[in-house]
Amino acid sequence: MAYIEQNLNSSLSKKIEHQVELIHGDYHIRALKLEYFRHKPNQYQKQLMIHICQSKYEQETSEQE
Repeated sequence: MAYIEQNLNSSLSKKIEHQVELIHGDYHIRALKLEYFRHKPNQYQKQLMIHICQSKYEQETSEQE
């Protein structure tokens, strides 16, 4: 029974750690967005940032495949 409990605890711990990492990532993204919009970018700068982020996302996802 100890083996099962140990594996369940390990699995649960990994799941919790993953959730914490996601929360930290979301917080970091939100902080960056707030800082970016604090500078009051114009429409061209906003579109450029969207394009850069989409390109980076596509690059990252293609590298993971």
